[in-house]
Amino acid sequence: MAELKFSQLAKYLPEAPFVDHKTEDPITIEEEDARPNIIFLGIREEEGKPLLPESGNSAVTPSGEPYFAIEVNSHTDLKEAALEILKESKPSWIDLRSASARFPQESSGIVAEAKCLLDWNGRNRFCAGCGMPTQSVWAGWKRRCLPGNKPEGSPPCISKKGVHNFQYPRTDPVIICLVKHWKDDSILLGRNKSWPAGFYSCLAGFCEGGESLEEAVVREIYEESGIRVTNVKFHSSQPWPYPASLMFGMTAVAQEGTVRLDLDNELENARFISREYVQDALNLRTTLSRHETSKFDLAEEHQQNKSTDVPDSELRLPPSSAIAHQLILSYAKGEC
Repeated sequence: MAELKFSQLAKYLPEAPFVDHKTEDPITIEEEDARPNIIFLGIREEEGKPLLPESGNSAVTPSGEPYFAIEVNSHTDLKEAALEILKESKPSWIDLRSASARFPQESSGIVAEAKCLLDWNGRNRFCAGCGMPTQSVWAGWKRRCLPGNKPEGSPPCISKKGVHNFQYPRTDPVIICLVKHWKDDSILLGRNKSWPAGFYSCLAGFCEGGESLEEAVVREIYEESGIRVTNVKFHSSQPWPYPASLMFGMTAVAQEGTVRLDLDNELENARFISREYVQDALNLRTTLSRHETSKFDLAEEHQQNKSTDVPDSELRLPPSSAIAHQLILSYAKGEC
């Protein structure tokens, strides 16, 4: 992963890269769009040195190196400048999802934060309360209605009162569950039509409004596989910035029943797979190519492909960077 110093790009940025959230100077949406989207990600603490003093003046400058993210796709000069600065290392653009498995853990966290915030700002250019254009403030952590753009006599936007999720970055909760057979030593795994040949994973789905994590597990597993589950427990969690989810890893035990896929037709197949085949697949550590990884994001109209299912002996599992892998690995080790 390439990193640039802020100073290397400074001449391509506005003199004041961030907007003062208190200013009410009128600005047009064209002027706002001309500003590159810059996100403050936080400060990396120096080893053995606290970020802030334990007591004293709160205005003290934090120690450590600040990190920023910048969106360059809509700013050709920035994009070309970045490539020129890095030309000796022969940089190339790569799909984030394809590259994520190669990042060290610390870099993965930084990239996930940057991806979520840049995506959220890009998707929320208009206010969900009044429909007017918005601008980024608080260094990318809040959006507000553009000053001076509201028609005269219009009521104030409801976002001016209270806290609303369309003003601040949101995270969508998703459950992903390792379901154990009620009697046999096996787990329930499923696959989507668009996935690479032989690729299986734990069943997952978004939490709906008014639903607990446990209720979401029961509903999603039944909808996708026709299997009822019980004894639902939390295992671990993982941010998933595609675009802005938080994965809740869960475990559950299946009640006796038969797998059926006709309830929502989301999966190509789902079946219980024995610990032996799961362990073999984990030992193979078969990685997915960039082309195969890209298939996960294919549009629905392109997913009606010829079946690419394979026998259990040719099973392929998610990479170690995915929480599904960690759930399956925990099962293979007898930890859950």
